Amino acid sequence: MLARQPHHPASGVGRSSLRKRFRLFLTVIAVVLVLSAIKAAIHRLGLEFLGLNPLFTSAIAGAIFIIGFLLSSVLSDYKEAERMPTDIRVALEAIHDDVTCFGADRREVDVGALRTTLSKIVLTLRESLGDAGNHADMVPVLAEIDKLPAVFSALEKLGLPANYIVRLRSAQDILRGASCGSITSRRCSSSLPSASSFKPSSLRSCFCFCS
Repeated sequence: MLARQPHHPASGVGRSSLRKRFRLFLTVIAVVLVLSAIKAAIHRLGLEFLGLNPLFTSAIAGAIFIIGFLLSSVLSDYKEAERMPTDIRVALEAIHDDVTCFGADRREVDVGALRTTLSKIVLTLRESLGDAGNHADMVPVLAEIDKLPAVFSALEKLGLPANYIVRLRSAQDILRGASCGSITSRRCSSSLPSASSFKPSSLRSCFCFCS
């Protein structure tokens, strides 16, 4: 009797993500093929009522110009979205490494609690950018980030140098900015399907840090 194969939900999610990523490409290909078939049929049956003239090239150039003008503002958001995963990971690792080095010989420093807080930031950010958070619910993420100042204040009382406190607060500001900017990047992903990989893979490096 054959053993029942285990179900892997991740494979279904991957296929769904692949379909979404290439949906626009496949739709355009289908439309182009249909229009090409109609054009070939009209040409074969001799039903053309417009002759070739310079107006066609002008219309095509105008359409390309309009498309480029509409996408010019989106491309800047797309480039910013590419930097956000790196900024998030660098800020998380900076906070974790500084606190870990300071608490290496101090039992009062609870590095495990800090690591749990940083992990919750990443998990909450992923949920907020998902369907459950309507791709724009940053309130839970900011709430988790706002727990860091209490940790920094406790470290300052334990003798953490002022320059380290400044670095930690700067990293926290980076997390805030990247979290709020993730809304723009997610909207950019909706406009540019090739950027849709931000949702499943942008925080993958952050999850490697928290695992």
